[in-house]
Amino acid sequence: MRLSLDNRKISRRFSHPKKDIEAALRHAESQGWRVETGGSPAWGKMHCPCNDDGCRCGEFCIACIWSTPKNPGNHALTRQNMHKLMHKHRHSFPAPVHEGSATIWHLADVLSWLHARGNYQLERSLIELAQATRQINHAREAAQAAPIPADIAAMLGA
Repeated sequence: MRLSLDNRKISRRFSHPKKDIEAALRHAESQGWRVETGGSPAWGKMHCPCNDDGCRCGEFCIACIWSTPKNPGNHALTRQNMHKLMHKHRHSFPAPVHEGSATIWHLADVLSWLHARGNYQLERSLIELAQATRQINHAREAAQAAPIPADIAAMLGA
């Protein structure tokens, strides 16, 4: 059993049986996340410390802790963490493909950025798969695009 102190109260939780996961949970707690154990089928839940417009519906986000992943670093790729990284590193974080009620990035861009920073352990095969998927998506979009009007093509020298 582990005691955790946050701004509101002292909470108890069971330690995770996997050392890597427990280390990640302790790190999350040190960053203000609140970890609760129990529930079904998840091992537990993490409650986001943010409560602003960047957070879903302006309320505390909850991330379920479902399993013990093969590579715990890959679990850092949550939507909530992407928003935090985007706001913290505004000048270097990859631009989203779409911003609205949901923000969408090309996974390949985010993985390449994370890999370059060296803060995350990412499997090379995951990065390669994301890059191939992006190429397929771009090819699909290009095939569905309307032809460029002749006057615009002339201005482009095409």
